[in-house]
Amino acid sequence: MIDTGRWSRASQRTRQIDGSDRRRHDRSGIAIVELALVLPVFMAISLATIDTCRVIYVRHSAKIAAFECARIGVIPGATSADLQAQCDAIMTERGLKDYSYWLSKELQSLNRGDLLKVTVRIPADTNWFNHSWFYKDSNFDESVTIMVD
Repeated sequence: MIDTGRWSRASQRTRQIDGSDRRRHDRSGIAIVELALVLPVFMAISLATIDTCRVIYVRHSAKIAAFECARIGVIPGATSADLQAQCDAIMTERGLKDYSYWLSKELQSLNRGDLLKVTVRIPADTNWFNHSWFYKDSNFDESVTIMVD
């Protein structure tokens, strides 16, 4: 028969000699140190992801506005006021401001087969809900070219 008491006393002595009990108690601050190291990296990645998603949203909005303005611009009898009203409606609906747009040709000079290019520019500074580190002082331009029928 094996004497378990003798083995347990030997293992207790070994633990006392090598200090494994002490090391187990010294690990209590490791989680705080790991959090302090990982949290800034995690926050930077999170903020960069939010900024990038906002850029995708703003660029997509500019593309939609350019397409809708070009679509209206090729209709015979369309005016600049019609294009402005369409852009205003899209930008207001999407919560964007201070945009600008320009045309490659005057609407009155368009003939059948001509190409009309509409470019919409949205500044990043006035359309961010927080201050962007990555896209500061950027303008997002999107263009659409459409043929007059």
